[in-house]
Amino acid sequence: MAEMSGVLSEEFDALRTRDVERLEATAAHKSTIVAALESAAHSIRRSRDAEEGADIAGDWPELQALARDCQMANRANGGAIALNRRLVSNLLDTLYGVSREQRTYDAGGRLDQVEAVRSVGQA
Repeated sequence: MAEMSGVLSEEFDALRTRDVERLEATAAHKSTIVAALESAAHSIRRSRDAEEGADIAGDWPELQALARDCQMANRANGGAIALNRRLVSNLLDTLYGVSREQRTYDAGGRLDQVEAVRSVGQA
């Protein structure tokens, strides 16, 4: 779990600096860690050993705190991703000459795809 915290910090730094290669590497590392955590959780559930269960129970508050920290870091990273998406969307709107007033929302709360007013070649 501590390893996940480090990866999330690395991911945030990569998002901040817009380092695509590091983002891809951290995404792959996160996937590996999640798979390992899921495997460990499955093994723990299947375990019938009372001593092992007692050891885990003793570490439970620390594991919960680490999980909460990782959850908050992951939310912050998600916010950074959303911010970058909005930035790119706004830059593309400017490039294509789409004004903000032209943007409308569909029934699902998503932005409708607005046809470009002019082509990139005319920008």
